[in-house]
Amino acid sequence: MEVVKAVPIRSCSECPFWVTSPYWTEDSFERAEYWWCKCPGNSYEHKEDNHESEKVRQNLISAGEPENIKKIAGYVEWTDKIEIAEWCKLKNFV
Repeated sequence: MEVVKAVPIRSCSECPFWVTSPYWTEDSFERAEYWWCKCPGNSYEHKEDNHESEKVRQNLISAGEPENIKKIAGYVEWTDKIEIAEWCKLKNFV
C-alpha cells in the first residue's frame, strides 16, 4: 500500500502530484496548459469531458503517467489562479 503524505499547499502547482501538458491552439503566441493530478488516491471512473483532453490524458498514460491521472483544469495560462479541485484528496489537509 502506498502512503500519501499531506503537505500544506495553496495551489495545485505547489503539490508534488501536479503535472502539466501543453494545450495546443492555433495561436502560436499562446502558452496554455492542461493541469493534471496524479495523486495515488484519485479515482477515475469516466473519460475526460471532451475528446481532445481524453486524447492528451491517454498520451500521458502512454508516456508513463499513472492510469488514474485526472484533469484539474484545461486552458490554464501562467496568470490564472486555479482553485484546488473539490475532489482533491489532499484539500482537507491544507
